[in-house]
Amino acid sequence: MWAFKVLSWFGIGQKPNRSHVMDLIFVLVMLLTYFDTLFLYFLAIKENANELKWALERILSITCSILLMLSIKRNRHEFTAAIREAKFISNSKSERKLNVLAGCILASPFIYSLVLLLACEIGKDELGFYYFFYGIPVKNKILKYFILYCKSFLYYFLFPTYSNLVVLIFCASCHTSKMFIRNLCEELERCPAKAFTTSIQIRCLNCRRKIYKMLDILQESFSFISFVACAGNFTYCFALLTQLMLYSFSESALTYQADTVINSINVTVPLIVMFWIPEEIQMELEKLNKIILWKYEMRASSGMISENPSIEKLLLEERPFVLSGCSLIAFQRCHILSVFGTALTYGLLILSFEVRN
Repeated sequence: MWAFKVLSWFGIGQKPNRSHVMDLIFVLVMLLTYFDTLFLYFLAIKENANELKWALERILSITCSILLMLSIKRNRHEFTAAIREAKFISNSKSERKLNVLAGCILASPFIYSLVLLLACEIGKDELGFYYFFYGIPVKNKILKYFILYCKSFLYYFLFPTYSNLVVLIFCASCHTSKMFIRNLCEELERCPAKAFTTSIQIRCLNCRRKIYKMLDILQESFSFISFVACAGNFTYCFALLTQLMLYSFSESALTYQADTVINSINVTVPLIVMFWIPEEIQMELEKLNKIILWKYEMRASSGMISENPSIEKLLLEERPFVLSGCSLIAFQRCHILSVFGTALTYGLLILSFEVRN
């Protein structure tokens, strides 16, 4: 699967026996980009103190991306094991979808840099060039465009591209776990109630134990990483709302609008997916428990006596499982509206505060 081969270029899921030179260069480039971004936001705050809240929200997001990177480097072996599990997607349709999504994420920095460059040129936004060159005037137009494109590319790869790649792996791992549970459900559905004997029940019990062990590893591997990725995208939603409400009608409106449109897609969609896909695991587990209960009910209604009450008790015992980020954020679909409702409320408070000022 080429999507995971591409991810290894950026140190995500790298093989232990592989040279770490390219990995080290990548980390250094991202750290330099991070500190350069901090300096640019400091310059923006110095020129206009009203941009403090907007700059701080963006700084929090890119800091989350750096934390993701360092966390993955520190827990390389656990994260590589999680990716290895995700590689066992046997469904060719799912594999194609994963490759397309990885391609879209990797293409986003190129698209963003080009759109930002065109917006700055069409909108005659010299302020953007001013910040990117630290206030130093550059007369050579080709050099100015080249540096702007390269810097925009690096900034956008740092966030949200890198964060979205991590979210993709998280969701792919969840999808793999879901498909494993679904296959067991389909196998049990095909099994007649009379054939649901002690040997089949023991096999089902062993499979379910493996499933929960796999889910525990998934939770342990992605607990902190998923929390940081979610926090980064969430705080960036605040920055987008602030930007949309306060800067869409400024002199640099076209640049801000282009930035808002592209980031709205690349930040909000992964945030929604993080809450949508993991709950499918919980839904499949509930379906599995219902099938097991139905098999026992069918056997009881047919007058079949329980062969092994202890196994029956263990199989009928439900163990709820919900993926979470550091036990602070439960990844369930019902929380999507709460997340965006909080962001909208915050945005309206910011707007009312600025209007009063």
